[in-house]
Amino acid sequence: MIENEIVRRTGRRPREYLMDGGFTNRDSVQELADKGIVVFGGLQRPRDPSQDPHEPKRDDTPAYAELRERMKLEESKTIYKERGAVIETVNADVREHRNLRAFLVRGLAKTLSVALWAAISYNALRWLSMTNGHLG
Repeated sequence: MIENEIVRRTGRRPREYLMDGGFTNRDSVQELADKGIVVFGGLQRPRDPSQDPHEPKRDDTPAYAELRERMKLEESKTIYKERGAVIETVNADVREHRNLRAFLVRGLAKTLSVALWAAISYNALRWLSMTNGHLG
């Protein structure tokens, strides 16, 4: 899980985790909760639009039921909106300005190389813009 990579790189376990709705599933939320990490994440929309996604379901893990309760709160919704402000601008930049809409290469190694070059170029340009172009 990515949380292990965070610990490896920083030497610390995060206290909170802002999780994309596509990855907010019962197992991952429970795994993080078992490690004492509070998750903020999008909830799956129920098939029945009359159902409240914040109401616990019988097959929820305890941690997922807590997530549902947490995401009812305006404060939690505000925290989750921060994800869009941070990551969606990166996704849009890489897609529009780095032309990473479709991969023109095949195979995991080549695809990973293209994705890493896109990430490196994004980060370098952000760093330059934050330092007003001063390299030192």
